[in-house]
Amino acid sequence: MQLEITWALLSFSDFYKCNLYQYILWIIGYKGKGSLISYLRKKMWSPISDNNMFYCENQQNSLYSLIKITISLTSKGRKHLEDVLDAIFSFINLLKTAGPQKEIYNDFCKIR
Repeated sequence: MQLEITWALLSFSDFYKCNLYQYILWIIGYKGKGSLISYLRKKMWSPISDNNMFYCENQQNSLYSLIKITISLTSKGRKHLEDVLDAIFSFINLLKTAGPQKEIYNDFCKIR
């Protein structure tokens, strides 16, 4: 089973020079220590061996931007769907509370 969540946001077109939407996708899709993905894998709610278990994409125009997250769930993840959703929204709230991180943005720019 795959879980898809889509958010409609204000257009990022005014911020095209700083790659704002790419930063958001990169930080949500990060797979290292302390990431959303590592948490879901540790709880066994998402497959550990599936490299395509998490997909994050963006669509934008001058009026709005859409961010879509697709996550593969294990049978245990399906049984804990509310907990999975809570983890996702808690992670996003953490990102909102912390605000943009210069160090993370600089790392993102080096990799890109």
